[in-house]
Amino acid sequence: MICSFLGLDAQSTWTKKYNKSTIIHTIAEYNNSYVGFGEKKGQHYFIRTDFDGIVQKEKYINDSSISSFYPSSCCITLDNQIIVAGIVNPYSSSSNEHLKLYKIDSNANIIWSISIPNTSPNAARCKILATRDSGFVVFGTDRLKGYVIKVNKNGDQVFRSNLGYKFMYPEDAVLNENGSFTVCGFETHSQFTSFIFHMNSSGKITSSKIYSNGGLFRSISKSGNNYFVGGSSSDNKASLSKFNEKLIRNRIYSLNVSGDVLGVKSDQFGNLICNVTSGTSCGLYVVSRYGKILEKSTVRSSNFDQTWYGFSDKNLNYVFAGKLHNLGFISKIEKNKESTALLVNKRIQCLGSKFKFNVSNNHTDSIRYEFEDAETLTTSASEEVEYTFHAKGSYNVKAILFYPNQIDSVSQIITVKELKKPNLGSDTLLCIGNTIQLSTGNNVITLWNNVDTSSNLVIDEAGTYSVEISDGYCVQRDTIYVGFVDCEITIKQTCYLDSTLISIPVQRLDGVEWFTGDNAKFVNKTNRIKHKFQYPGKYYIRVKVSTNSLNKILSDSVIITSLPIDFLSDTLTGCDSVHIHMRKIVGCSYLWNNKDSLHSYFTEISGMNKLRIQKYGCIREDSVFALVKDCNYRIYIPTAFTPNSDQVNDLFSYSGSNILNGTMTIFNLWGEKMYKETSEHPHWNGTSNGAACTSGAYAYKLLISPIGMPSQLYIGSLTLLR
Repeated sequence: MICSFLGLDAQSTWTKKYNKSTIIHTIAEYNNSYVGFGEKKGQHYFIRTDFDGIVQKEKYINDSSISSFYPSSCCITLDNQIIVAGIVNPYSSSSNEHLKLYKIDSNANIIWSISIPNTSPNAARCKILATRDSGFVVFGTDRLKGYVIKVNKNGDQVFRSNLGYKFMYPEDAVLNENGSFTVCGFETHSQFTSFIFHMNSSGKITSSKIYSNGGLFRSISKSGNNYFVGGSSSDNKASLSKFNEKLIRNRIYSLNVSGDVLGVKSDQFGNLICNVTSGTSCGLYVVSRYGKILEKSTVRSSNFDQTWYGFSDKNLNYVFAGKLHNLGFISKIEKNKESTALLVNKRIQCLGSKFKFNVSNNHTDSIRYEFEDAETLTTSASEEVEYTFHAKGSYNVKAILFYPNQIDSVSQIITVKELKKPNLGSDTLLCIGNTIQLSTGNNVITLWNNVDTSSNLVIDEAGTYSVEISDGYCVQRDTIYVGFVDCEITIKQTCYLDSTLISIPVQRLDGVEWFTGDNAKFVNKTNRIKHKFQYPGKYYIRVKVSTNSLNKILSDSVIITSLPIDFLSDTLTGCDSVHIHMRKIVGCSYLWNNKDSLHSYFTEISGMNKLRIQKYGCIREDSVFALVKDCNYRIYIPTAFTPNSDQVNDLFSYSGSNILNGTMTIFNLWGEKMYKETSEHPHWNGTSNGAACTSGAYAYKLLISPIGMPSQLYIGSLTLLR
């Protein structure tokens, strides 16, 4: 191939030839590579190369449901998928000629395919254009009538609009920022009648213009508020037409070369990059918006079979494909080696920081940023974008690049770090003797205000403590004040009807609130109160102390106990001994003046006997005078008996002299009455209500009436043995 560069500041060029007898019909830029589709005797051919034309993947796409396929157009959708459209059984007189669409991965594996009926073009071409919803539209011809078909990303047909004879051959389209399309094409070759129209996203034509004898409209691009349509004039010269937004043609620029402008694209300066093809030559023309040819390059070969498709990539390099020396080929004229990339000020930042994004080598009309956390932002091509992410994590930030005739994307992985603020807690009061451990967690750089660098700090003194932590990207700080108070609560005088004394140690406090648990509340600055509880029971005491604007709740409980006040007789009299006793109170402790700790005892000495009873801190005292007489009656009470009907010790009773009668009551260990008898000589045979009682311990109470004396009470225990 002979390459001629006329005034073109091209840095390099290459041409690579591939499969024999193959023609590459369409090519696109995809993930830092070029993907091309062609055919060889009806076989569907796929090739993927790097930017230097080195093959990464080459294969035939097998589809057993068809006999031949002619790829016509391809695009990369917004969700980064490859779509190729073409004609099944092209130029066939049978009814099987129709449009077929494929969605494939980067290795040409078919993800899905659909056949569209009633799309017999009588010419093997159609135009496919990606849309902003990750779907695409296809423009084509069916029996000399134009059509547009919208397909979503799952391959479902959304709508079809038939354009009629008037818009017979829709050749190219551009996606506008509002999601609408502007389409150009022509009616017939012979009459040079061409059209341009606006179509909304639902497939409805909103405005159109017809231009007779004005040449053929082949390609379209948008620059600013104007549309530039490439094609050929009525004298078969490559030309550009300039239209305003109302589709009124303002200018026609001739490139003074035979052929067609099959592709047009605006650069960052508003200039137009034109793909000019004619016979066995192709050319790259840079034309100002005013029609002046700034640069041009032509590529010729005596064996140049056909240049079928050319385009300017996102770096404005010229890439074209076709068939050369009976081999499929791709050729590239590099005008700009700088790659288009998404730039960010810092790839790793802390949550809450601003990331700043822009696109290098930017030749777009507009950019939509997708931040992968449900936020999107559309800006002009040159505007720097600042964004703050809402949560930590890694995000694939994507910049959707909207060119006049295609959609592309670049991305950048960024990381949002989150360093949680150290939670030292709120300022607090502790009880003297207690400690608190302040912790910042592991795997962070820690510095306390006392120059300690450990992750844990034990506090046992009052003061203000602050810490700073870092993970190398983020810095967080926290501060806490720790104070100490004496928390001991002393409770005295807990008997019912007495005034209970509640106190805390004397210390400097701003205020004290006392809650006694019976809806009473006292507010003062003293360290003690007296309170008379209205009912016996358990009460929960709370004392709220305040100092340095901090509060501390001290708590304790008290049981207000009702104990008898006069619980002993004034005088007790007995023969030989006096049994001094009182009713046993559960949970009560007893202390006699002789150090005895039972609730009752026997004394053989006359005198005053004092008893102190205590329960839950409630203390009562009483005394009784015991008068011991030398009486003339005697009594013996056994401690066990064996009611086994052997006539020996079968009954429990007493023996003695000078006793008139008595009352005997028997209890089991749970205090249940088992037997009672009042008679001259009561006794128990070991039964209760006619049933034999089990062996074990029992209690008795025996009240006897001695002759000439007051009644005498005896209480004790016995054992039943069988």
